[in-house]
Amino acid sequence: MTHDDVIAQLRSADPVAGLDLSHLDPGAVRALRQGITMTERDSSSTARRRRLGRRGTLIAGLSIALVGGGSAYAVHQQWFGGLVDGPNCQSVWNETAAGVAMVSGPDLTGDPVADCDIYRGQAGLPPLTDPVAFEYGDVVFVTPRDQVPEGAEPLEVSPTAGAERELRASMRDWVDGGSSHCFSTSEAEEFAHAELDRLDLTGWTVVTDDVPDADELPPGMECAALDMLDPASHTIDVLPLRAEDWEVTAGPITSGIRTALRVGIAQTCVSLGDALAVAEAALGTEHHWPTTGVPDEGVDCARVDMEVGGSMQITIHGPAIARP
Repeated sequence: MTHDDVIAQLRSADPVAGLDLSHLDPGAVRALRQGITMTERDSSSTARRRRLGRRGTLIAGLSIALVGGGSAYAVHQQWFGGLVDGPNCQSVWNETAAGVAMVSGPDLTGDPVADCDIYRGQAGLPPLTDPVAFEYGDVVFVTPRDQVPEGAEPLEVSPTAGAERELRASMRDWVDGGSSHCFSTSEAEEFAHAELDRLDLTGWTVVTDDVPDADELPPGMECAALDMLDPASHTIDVLPLRAEDWEVTAGPITSGIRTALRVGIAQTCVSLGDALAVAEAALGTEHHWPTTGVPDEGVDCARVDMEVGGSMQITIHGPAIARP
């Protein structure tokens, strides 16, 4: 399929048309449609300033490969499954997942049990009975309590787990976060410190790696990467000259969805529910992990993180009623 075919397909689909967005600002809705149909807009200032001012993995250096072509959102069972670096949800525990019905996926909220409820619900499965999260062989499982194997290490949800999950999402975010444009090393350091302050995460350190030798640099690696985050040691690694300018290299589908989220959420003021509707419209039928909505009544407007790599994961925090 050619670039022009993709654009024509998205324009003809117009996923905003089926949603009642009449209560949103008309200019935002028009811009949302334009974003979905690949009309890129200036993202340099407004959204990022608001993120920095409010309280509330891709491997660096690799090109982005997105799953496209209209995979239906309803077919979760086809792509939830197999042991992953996130919660692996099984009604009958099996270390290798061989022959066991299960769902799995990346962290959504920071709470593996809550995430398994979401994954199982999306797959049409009932919640697990008396679920317990544990680690076995460096893999996180959630099973009924009577299925926990001997020697497994129970996992307790930290009081800061939600904030740490948002920190990781923010470092990877394509909308107005750590992957939203080409950061210099100093800008990346500033952004990391600001996000730690915003999320009230103390005891963390921002560590900047050495600049690599010129002969070690792959072509196009001109930006600082912020994706290396280690909750165990409470460090964020800033890696100079390790990432591409994803603002430039993003494909048309990814770019269109990102612009729609910028215009419809980050650059306006909407509630959590309205922001989720904008995200649903922007994603359409594109392959993605479940979109996560997290209530936050301590802020006036919703904020959004879009993580990209193999598929897309969108997380939105916000109030029930927007207060522009």
